[in-house]
Amino acid sequence: MGTTPYPDERSLAMASRRGVIITASHFEILGFNAFAWSQAFQGAARELWDWTEHPDLMGHVFEATIAAQRAYEMIWSVGLRGLNDYAYPNCDNADPGPLGCGAIISQAVGNQTQLLSQLTGQPVSEIKFKFNLWTEALGLYQKGLLKLPPQTSLVMSDSGAGFIHGDDDTFHNADGVYYHVQMLNGYGGQLTEFVPPSRIFEQLSTFCARARSTSIFVLNLSDLKPAVLTAQAALQFVWNASVYAVNASVPGTVNRTADEAQAEYLQAWVAQQFRGADTSTQASIASLWSQYFDLGWIQQGGSDEKLAGIIGNIASELAKDIENTRAGQPINVSANTLKSATQGYDLAYEDGGLGNATAVYTSAVALLPSVPVARQQFFRSHIVVQSAMQRFSVGIIAALANATIALSISHGHATSAAVLQVQAALGLFDDMFQAQRDAEGPGAEWRGMYWADRHRFTNFQARRREVLRLAAALEDPTTRYAPPTMIDCCQVRGTTPQRRRTFTPLVALALFFDHESLCWQHSMFQCMHGSLLFAYHARDYYAVLAGMCAFRWSTRTSGRPTTWPATH
Repeated sequence: MGTTPYPDERSLAMASRRGVIITASHFEILGFNAFAWSQAFQGAARELWDWTEHPDLMGHVFEATIAAQRAYEMIWSVGLRGLNDYAYPNCDNADPGPLGCGAIISQAVGNQTQLLSQLTGQPVSEIKFKFNLWTEALGLYQKGLLKLPPQTSLVMSDSGAGFIHGDDDTFHNADGVYYHVQMLNGYGGQLTEFVPPSRIFEQLSTFCARARSTSIFVLNLSDLKPAVLTAQAALQFVWNASVYAVNASVPGTVNRTADEAQAEYLQAWVAQQFRGADTSTQASIASLWSQYFDLGWIQQGGSDEKLAGIIGNIASELAKDIENTRAGQPINVSANTLKSATQGYDLAYEDGGLGNATAVYTSAVALLPSVPVARQQFFRSHIVVQSAMQRFSVGIIAALANATIALSISHGHATSAAVLQVQAALGLFDDMFQAQRDAEGPGAEWRGMYWADRHRFTNFQARRREVLRLAAALEDPTTRYAPPTMIDCCQVRGTTPQRRRTFTPLVALALFFDHESLCWQHSMFQCMHGSLLFAYHARDYYAVLAGMCAFRWSTRTSGRPTTWPATH
């Protein structure tokens, strides 16, 4: 159904027919597709999304949204956030005045509940609705700035990395949790598992012990494929908390620690996923996942997005320093660049970061032949590729940090040493991409899943281009690196009608292919970010993609596919 479905989506009607209760996230107020507002009003969208100035316009939209869904069994999501999943404009939770954010949100919620009563024919006391205490809403609530109907179900949230936040009063008044095992925020994990089961069990156990009720649990899967282990851990706990509850937080449960609960879960999960493997192999796989979740940045709530960001920061900042150096002068490494490199160096070498990541990846590769043949591709597409991304990302960070520090210490003269480190980083990118190709498997259904990823947080192809820019600058500071191929399959503008097609601001970030043979391998769009971004107008999207690939292939003289896949 996607992150922001329209309220009249056929998928919602189908879910309702099958007995599924319908709800919405913290910024799809009453189920309204907030992204559609931006698309409809373009540059005026933020100005018009103003409850103080335009309550009639917003109220009209809320009425239509309720009318489209009132026949379903609903838990309505009430509140007020800004467009594109940001805080409501000028939301200052320190301002308790009549025009403060808390007062505006409270007024909007009061109007929303009255609209619900009018359009459903039910008294407010009989309507089920929830308020999500996500980011700025938590601060407003804890300061007493939100005035909500007494029957409101309060849903607490994690930070995106599994840590549930709130004071004692918030816990005591809470009825549910909005939880993540994937998070698109520039820090967490979108391609990898990154919320340890021990954290899931400890945090949810604490909630069970302190909350008013446990009636609502919302799990943000984002991209399900990379997070099957932790998604199952969270859902299994919610289904039967007694199995993995920690610190005797649930009555009648064993007084186990979070680490003990994780060990029990991993043992059971591995036995389920790798039936036919001998007990020694199963124990090794479970131990491997424990070591993976013990990586320092994962313990702190970071993963592939954090690592990719560090790579991009060091490479782009150092390249800029070199490009700004006057001809004939030694390279001047700026303080900001050196700071980024030092932080990267510390991540790679403090507490054995790179060594630990290398050990996990090496052990995973060594274990592969012992895995039953029928499960080897799953093993390759899960722990092997995810440990590869951790290991090679941190290796790239180490190489770039060493290049930067060498230039800084030598006052810009150690260019040969820097070149060697940058070339080493590019070699590690090749190793990572090979692991990703192997994870995609020999068939067509997952081909291009990683290579065609175009998120600014997780796009390792883009990070590689930044390192290529750095390599070019080291070779000749006067030359500006230009990527050989750039294809934007999300927002297409150009001189011809075929290239002027614009899809939607929702997916307006560029998609790049560094290898032309991958352009037609579109199948990743059926899975990658499917629950997050690509749920709308799928036929239009594939039409854009097919047109762009046809345009790209028309510039080639060979290797062109004879037919397009049927899904186009």
